[in-house]
Amino acid sequence: SDAKSTMADSDFEDEEKKVEEGEEIASEVGKFIGDRVPFTQRIVLIKGSRKHLDRNDVNLFSLLHPKKKVETRFAICDGRLLEFNRVLQQPSSWFVGNSIQKDGSLFIATPVDPLFFLVPLLNHHRKKSEGNPGTFCEFSQMMYDSPWPGYRNLESVKETFDLSLICDVKESSPEPLYRLNDEKLVQWVCCKVEQSLPHVKQVPLLGSSRSAQVSTFKSSSKPKDMSESDVLKNSLGFVSEYIDPATLLLVASEFGLNDFGKPKVSAMEIGGPEKRRADKSPDKEAAVTKKPPVKKPRLTPGQSKLAKVDTRNNSKISGFFTQAKKD
Repeated sequence: SDAKSTMADSDFEDEEKKVEEGEEIASEVGKFIGDRVPFTQRIVLIKGSRKHLDRNDVNLFSLLHPKKKVETRFAICDGRLLEFNRVLQQPSSWFVGNSIQKDGSLFIATPVDPLFFLVPLLNHHRKKSEGNPGTFCEFSQMMYDSPWPGYRNLESVKETFDLSLICDVKESSPEPLYRLNDEKLVQWVCCKVEQSLPHVKQVPLLGSSRSAQVSTFKSSSKPKDMSESDVLKNSLGFVSEYIDPATLLLVASEFGLNDFGKPKVSAMEIGGPEKRRADKSPDKEAAVTKKPPVKKPRLTPGQSKLAKVDTRNNSKISGFFTQAKKD
């Protein structure tokens, strides 16, 4: 057994070198390798795809997220743009072949409308300024002149979206010119909210006001009765994950939800500057800074007796040490 352990340790060292070089060797290892499964390996479920997928069937890249303003990972598979959602419960791990993968995350890839993620690209090339609605530009030029290289991958799925839904279009040769239109964008997002309303009503997990966990979800549970206002707010909340705050306020106002998406005002801010100035008046500040009376310490019986002694005609002891006056 000692000999086998020695051989296994040496094999691990060789395999770690291969991992550092970027080679994924998890499927080739016929023994337990613990945490040494390559960190680049992930477990992903892709909705509505073929039963078997090869590594080359999925194209991974990054796009700028319209709300978070950071580059986020996406994929293209079978001609669809997919976003990733991570599900993780600790502790958890995966058995992969004859190995264990420490990271037990499950990534779920679901189709998403590319137009949501094209808004940052369109806005960047519009170059809108005060008094100027912006410039028109070819879509191919936007993709290849973008500061985010991932947008070039959308060339393969451009048949799945229609830029005229959110853009002004100017016919040109060899291809049309596009410019983002804010009014069209707001109306398009409103349509997305309305399309999600029936799904929020039907799915109990979406209609719940409390955050639910996957482990407690039951497919047999019935949806709770929600008011039309609650359904609308929930639908708008889901769609708001894909739009910037300024667009969200405009969309919410279209549905009469003028306070939706605005930061909540704290109790200290209620009343505005005038109330805050009134709170800082001298009288109130004096009342706040006034210290409570200090309680006198309780005296012992001996101290109480000394306190009652009449010392008015007594001299201080320091008087015995002063220099006598000369006549």
